[in-house]
Amino acid sequence: MVKITGLTLTQDTINVRETKDMSQTMDTTMSQTMNTAMNQTRDTIMSHTMDTTMSHTMDTIMSHTMDTIMSQTMDTTMNQTMDTTMNQTMDTAMNQIMDTAMNQIMDTAMNQTMDTTMNQTMDTTMNQTMDTAMNQIMD
Repeated sequence: MVKITGLTLTQDTINVRETKDMSQTMDTTMSQTMNTAMNQTRDTIMSHTMDTTMSHTMDTIMSHTMDTIMSQTMDTTMNQTMDTTMNQTMDTAMNQIMDTAMNQIMDTAMNQTMDTTMNQTMDTTMNQTMDTAMNQIMD
């Protein structure tokens, strides 16, 4: 019995006495050997090629894609967040400061003005009234 990787040939298959048998044997042997060799070669090549190609391709794609996506996402998110936050904070702060300042200024100004005006008016009026009354009484 003769063994070739992937095939088994018996003595009946290999008959060296007749040319016809030899021809058929060679055809069969070569066909089976070539088929086996081609299949094994194809399987090996495809396996290594696919492993290598897929591994490198996936690593490269995932690495670049994740870097780009994360970078752009973080840039956009941080810019928008900071812009919005700062705008809202500044608007709110300025509004509150202006409202408070104006209210305090107006309250203080009006209170002081009214106090001063009323005090002076009352003092003057009372003094004049008392003076006039006293003068008339004395006369």
